[in-house]
Amino acid sequence: MLPQPYLTAMLLLDLDDTIFPTRSIPPERVQQIIDVCAEELQPHFDPDQTAAIIAKLWHRPFDVVMQHFAVSTATQRTIAQRIRHLTFHLDLQAFPDYPHLLDLPFPRILVTTGFTKLQEAKIAALGIAADFEAIYIDDPTVAERRHKIGWFRTILARYQVSPAACWVIGDNPDSELRAGKDLGMNTIQRLGAGVSPAPLADHAIHSFADLGAILRSA
Repeated sequence: MLPQPYLTAMLLLDLDDTIFPTRSIPPERVQQIIDVCAEELQPHFDPDQTAAIIAKLWHRPFDVVMQHFAVSTATQRTIAQRIRHLTFHLDLQAFPDYPHLLDLPFPRILVTTGFTKLQEAKIAALGIAADFEAIYIDDPTVAERRHKIGWFRTILARYQVSPAACWVIGDNPDSELRAGKDLGMNTIQRLGAGVSPAPLADHAIHSFADLGAILRSA
C-alpha cells in the first residue's frame, strides 16, 4: 500500500502509441514475427489476406486481429508458441514530451498488451522500467489471459486504491480506456496520428504536458 499523497491519484499507462510511437519500430526488427505469421497463415489465406492480417497487427492486439479474420485456434496457438521462442533487439525513443509525465508527483503503473518478450524488449529499449511502480503485461497468447480490465482489478486490490483515484492514460478506446471506464476510473486519451477522439474518454491530450492541468482541476 502506497503512502499519501500517492493515493490521491495513480496513473495507469498504456505503452504503444502512448509512451512511444509504435510505427517507429523498424519493420526489420520484428521481421521474425512477420515471417512466423506469414508461414502459418499462408496455407489458410491467400497472399492479400495474409498481408492484411499482418498489417493489422501493427495497430491491434494479436487476439483481436485473429478473431476478426477468423484464424483457427490451432493456427493461433502455433503462431504464439513460435513467437514465445524469439528474441528482439530494439532501439526506441519515447515521445519527446515523456519527461513531463515524470514531473508529476504520482505513482505510475504500466499496463501493456502484447507478446511478453516483445513488450519486455520495448521497455528495455526505452529504458523506462525504473519509472514505474509496477509493470504488467497483458499477453493475448497466454491460456488464462486477464485482459487489461483484469490487471486493473489486480491493481485496485493490491494498492487498496479507489477507482476514482485512478487515471487511465492510453490511445485505444477498445482496450485500456474501455476497461478503465467500466471500472469507474478516470480516462484520458492520448491523441495522435490516426487516433480519433473517443466518446468514453473523459479527457484528451496531445502531450503529457497537458496532464498536470487536468489532474489539478479534478
